[in-house]
Amino acid sequence: MQTESGHLQEFDDTKGAERIRTQHRLGTYTEMRANGDKVVSVVGDGYEVIAKNKNILIRGICNITVEGDCVMEVKGDYKQRVKGNFTQEVQGDYDLLVKGKSSITSIKNLNIGILDQASGKVNIRGADGLSLTGDLNVGGSITGMTVTSTGAMTVGTGMQVGIPADVVVGTYTLA
Repeated sequence: MQTESGHLQEFDDTKGAERIRTQHRLGTYTEMRANGDKVVSVVGDGYEVIAKNKNILIRGICNITVEGDCVMEVKGDYKQRVKGNFTQEVQGDYDLLVKGKSSITSIKNLNIGILDQASGKVNIRGADGLSLTGDLNVGGSITGMTVTSTGAMTVGTGMQVGIPADVVVGTYTLA
């Protein structure tokens, strides 16, 4: 059935190629195919408004491609639960701003680093200092204006201690 302006509704009972298609005159359509597939093609903007709840179950792979910017706003809590691995790949810059408190917890190892050792450094900054609980193993050097320990500090060979010119030199013992 086709209207005078070009809207179309088809019910095709051809054996093995059965389908139902509803199409707007400008080309937007919904089609249900013989194998159970459903295709929705929107020529203009698309909107879906749900007054209450919505649940989606996909028993297979889900691929979403956005050929443009994507903004998701959640006006409540947002939780992701992944029962397998979780990977993010960002081919540009990555900025994360948390306006409340933030924590990263790992049951096993937590690695933070730069893949190309020659291309950058890891900077960690704390407004009131940086606290580390546990042993600190350094594979490179430690450089700082002041290095302080409230407990024992054990250093190996090659330790160099510089004393500023305006400091009165007392007795220093290196183990």
